[in-house]
Amino acid sequence: MPRYSIRSLSSAETPPWREQLAGRIATFSTAALPPESLTLEMIQCRLLDSFAVALAAINRGPVASARAMALAHQRSGGAPLFGLPNSITVDCEWAGFANSVAIRELDFNDTFLAADFAHPSDCIAPLLAVAQQTEQSGTSLAQAIAVSYEIHIALVKAIDLHSYKKDHVAHLAPAIAAGLGALLKLPAEIIFQAVNQAVHLSFQLDSHAKGKSLLGRLLRLHKLVKRPLKRLIGQCEEKVPRVQFMRERILSFRGCWRVKKQHTQSHCLDQAKPQIIF
Repeated sequence: MPRYSIRSLSSAETPPWREQLAGRIATFSTAALPPESLTLEMIQCRLLDSFAVALAAINRGPVASARAMALAHQRSGGAPLFGLPNSITVDCEWAGFANSVAIRELDFNDTFLAADFAHPSDCIAPLLAVAQQTEQSGTSLAQAIAVSYEIHIALVKAIDLHSYKKDHVAHLAPAIAAGLGALLKLPAEIIFQAVNQAVHLSFQLDSHAKGKSLLGRLLRLHKLVKRPLKRLIGQCEEKVPRVQFMRERILSFRGCWRVKKQHTQSHCLDQAKPQIIF
């Protein structure tokens, strides 16, 4: 397998897209071969595992809420939802969302631990939904899942995000984008753009994933105690380490609070050169 050394680049450096990490991922996605028999067997095991934990969580509140949201986007020839008849189909993006919530709710799906953390089977629901809506073969779906797994695990082995307080979903999103590119037989240039966009949208602080964001703290405190809003914001600032807020603007809109905030501190990836192996 090829081995690549990666490092962070300054804005002045612009290597050819194929030499960037997203370009390497895109090229790998388009060159992937159909999975071998042992790989297919492992994919079948991951599918059964994911479906089992989804059914175990099928009546839990978050899963029911996600399913209800998806049902507002019904579509003929779309993708079905876990727990409902196959005759009921919705837009694939909503099926992927609702079914992913079911798989992820109990936190029992497969886990991979290396430089960072991962639940690689989080890729299965969105890939399955798109495959169903676009009427892909089982072989094409298996190949897409294998591509997503390989990329996800390679990233988790090489790049440590949690030490910099970044959530590991930033490894998952580009892996799903690459798997979708392989599933739909997209050109490498398009997959390259999709992978970059996926990282851009998913690169978040782990405090958001753990419910420790400013807005979450603000709403919980406001519900528990009746104190002036400015004082609550001050308490939130004291309880959120390493983050200073230059400006807050509180807007009241139909009974909801919206907080616009700007972070003054950002974490940068280490300048060391981790190895990515595909």
